[in-house]
Amino acid sequence: MKYDLFSRILHWTTVFLILTMLTLGCIWYLGKYNNPIDEYYYNIMWYHKSFGITLLIVMLIRVTWFFTGMKKPPYIFKIPSHEKLLANIVHFLLYASIFTMILSGWLLSSFLHKSVPFWGIDVALPLPLIKNIGPVFDNIHIFTAWILIISIGLHIAGVIKHIAQKEPVLERML
Repeated sequence: MKYDLFSRILHWTTVFLILTMLTLGCIWYLGKYNNPIDEYYYNIMWYHKSFGITLLIVMLIRVTWFFTGMKKPPYIFKIPSHEKLLANIVHFLLYASIFTMILSGWLLSSFLHKSVPFWGIDVALPLPLIKNIGPVFDNIHIFTAWILIISIGLHIAGVIKHIAQKEPVLERML
């Protein structure tokens, strides 16, 4: 049994957006000390922020779909209760870190009066200029990126474990 097509599309769209955002964020972060603020830097952030707002929209759709229309297919094999608990914790960490990372980045840019592009539209929040709060949201943004990366690793490890045990978990999302 598979997840419905809409759930699978949302899942793989989320995967693409997260990997793209993390890649762009890492490229920017690793190069920010060596490059002056130029067009290259601006383009990386433009796409990073545009993908971030896109991911927020996709995640809001996912959460809405989860509570209103998604039918989770039953497992055709027994999963021990401790593994179900671990899976629930990892899924919570995935969702919490995604939302926290997006919102902290949005607030960081908005409080510093930097643009938040969404494919050509500036969606920065109309907040007062508070430069002292920048490092706080920057640290939250980076910390939650690491939590997200670790959570993704745990999620993939769980899938690999089920594949090794010949349990069709991955097939449910393909």
